[in-house]
Amino acid sequence: MKISGACLRSLVCGACERELPEGSYSEEQRARRQSIRRCEECVASGNQLVLMKKGRTRSEADDCPICQLPLPLDMNESLFRECCMKRVCNGCVFAAGKRGMWDCPFCRTHTSEEEQALAMIQARVDKGDPMAIYNLGTAYDSGEYGLERDVPRAVELYERAAELGVKEAHNNLGVLYDMGTEVEKDMDKAIRHYETSAMCGNVEARYNLGVMEFEAGNYDLGLQHFLISAKMGHDDSLRNVKGLFMKGLATKADYAAALRGYQNAIEEMKSPDRDQARERTQSIINRTPYSALTTQGIPPAPPPVPTTRPPLHALRHSLYRLRRSSAVPRAGRGRVRPGDAPRWSPGMTAAALRPVGPPAPPVAEPRRRRRRAGTGPTTGRDEADDWKDGADNRPAASAP
Repeated sequence: MKISGACLRSLVCGACERELPEGSYSEEQRARRQSIRRCEECVASGNQLVLMKKGRTRSEADDCPICQLPLPLDMNESLFRECCMKRVCNGCVFAAGKRGMWDCPFCRTHTSEEEQALAMIQARVDKGDPMAIYNLGTAYDSGEYGLERDVPRAVELYERAAELGVKEAHNNLGVLYDMGTEVEKDMDKAIRHYETSAMCGNVEARYNLGVMEFEAGNYDLGLQHFLISAKMGHDDSLRNVKGLFMKGLATKADYAAALRGYQNAIEEMKSPDRDQARERTQSIINRTPYSALTTQGIPPAPPPVPTTRPPLHALRHSLYRLRRSSAVPRAGRGRVRPGDAPRWSPGMTAAALRPVGPPAPPVAEPRRRRRRAGTGPTTGRDEADDWKDGADNRPAASAP
């Protein structure tokens, strides 16, 4: 009996992880990469991909080390501390400030200057600290702490941190290889790093995979990625699920499940101290009186030393891709620019959004990373310093 070549070749199923003959897969599945390929048996039984089974919740490493609540996904609502390599939520920083403690709320180390902060990171890098290696990589990637931007050096540090299990390093490597501007473009490496980071619970990497699958026309896989990241509290993912639902590419049950999961994730990230910190930050931005602080017994902050330079607390960030396409409202986009479609908000009708129709092909433009506000070199004080002396800079409240 003659055996066909398809039966001699074998492929690994991404669901059952078995090595099966190529004839065990449909033509559509054979064309897919191993991580999203399913054999006919798994397709018939509805077995999920391993990529979709892992990383559906955030890991304990994403919790604030003080209050043990999940850190907000908005990097502006937490502060990175070079002294202990910990990211602390603004609520804990604010709660410590109410007790007159303006040093690091975790290790109580005195706030350091830029040069001292870089020395702290380098000392931990010499000892093999994975988070220190990753943060030094972001410093070279963004040109922070007075360092000259050196992307090849950043890639070297990212790869070293990724080998030690830092999921954010995998995501940043995926972004660099996906963009291909500072390093040679390699989509195979980008996808591999995205998938590794997503299966470890990284929200941005999961979102990136959803955008990538959507651009490739795999709408069912893109929707699954968006559903997972939306249930972890990612704003853009929830908007994308809504956009897919409006275009008939997702069901009402999908959008309802994403909305419930999103609301639960947001509730888990809430606390009274975080709400007060957010209000205080907003009052400083708007330069409006914050009368609630006067009734909470907050002690005055110590006067600043004139000879001391204001410290720099650079907010570490997880880079993720910025997709520029008109296929789905707000699909992977960062800030709204002039000429963009209006952003969805509660109460907005479907007519106010883009016309419902078949997905349009992506615009052939280079992708850009979305830089978060507050990242990179800064010269002003950080948020904790604004909380300390913000009252001195605010205009006096008018008399009733």
